[in-house]
Amino acid sequence: MFEDGERPTPSWWKSRWYHDPKIEDEVIRAIRAKDRPSTGAVYRVFLFVCGILFFFAGWILWNIALPAEGESGTVGMNLKTFLFFAGIFVQLALGPYFAFISISNSGRLSRSMPKAQLEYFRLKGAILDWEVHNHYWTALRDPDHEHHNEIIRYKWMDKVRWKHHPSDFFGYQIFTKESGEEVRGPLVPKSSDAYRNSNFTLDGDGEPLFEGPTHPLRRVVTLPFFLFFFSLITLPISVINTIISISNKDWEILFEASISISLFIFLCYYLIRRNTDLINADDDVDVSLDDLEERLRLLCERYATMN
Repeated sequence: MFEDGERPTPSWWKSRWYHDPKIEDEVIRAIRAKDRPSTGAVYRVFLFVCGILFFFAGWILWNIALPAEGESGTVGMNLKTFLFFAGIFVQLALGPYFAFISISNSGRLSRSMPKAQLEYFRLKGAILDWEVHNHYWTALRDPDHEHHNEIIRYKWMDKVRWKHHPSDFFGYQIFTKESGEEVRGPLVPKSSDAYRNSNFTLDGDGEPLFEGPTHPLRRVVTLPFFLFFFSLITLPISVINTIISISNKDWEILFEASISISLFIFLCYYLIRRNTDLINADDDVDVSLDDLEERLRLLCERYATMN
């Protein structure tokens, strides 16, 4: 135990090693090795059996959906059409995928990153953007700040807790040394000439291309938003069709209405989670740089031994 009761900061951390890609690769490999799911023989046999079962289940589904003798075989928005295409997908995609994974080298059913690796990149990104993040909140909260008017934010955004995007408005000047090495300069608004003159590329005609500040409405007007808007318009019709179909026991109309309502719920959840802090609040708003680095250091020490 040390006199002050705390562990000293190790030497490897003082070098801010997360800027070194070689050392970072070692940490990522350690995380993947320790968080790797079971890929033993029993698990692989289970995946292979599931693949066989999915293959036959899909075959049964699309055969059930085939029209009987004398029935019309037209494709429409109905239960049989859904069963047919779902059966084809389960038989020719899901079943073979499970079987292939069972004999593959990785043996991993999911290709997603381990949670620890996602947390690592989240913390590293928060550390690298901390100065931009801190400057943004300082300017936003102080009406007398010289860069307060650089931030475009509407009142409705605060009411719905719309996500903040500090990097949309502030960035670093980039200077190029004689050796060709690029170094990061001071933090400036993206609308300023200082940022414009140091952050540009040349097109095929030699003309400079510059990406300035991102207007917040560009994050609002997106394809998912338009799909959600049209789903919202048709929602009353879907609800009415649902009530009528239940009273008349018309299951095909009920199925069509349930798809519309499900799409609306999914898009609503996606837009809320992606664009607002109503579900996943931003826990790093007022976190200091030292706290973020401490979290990252503890995460890395849990998985890798650094020298």
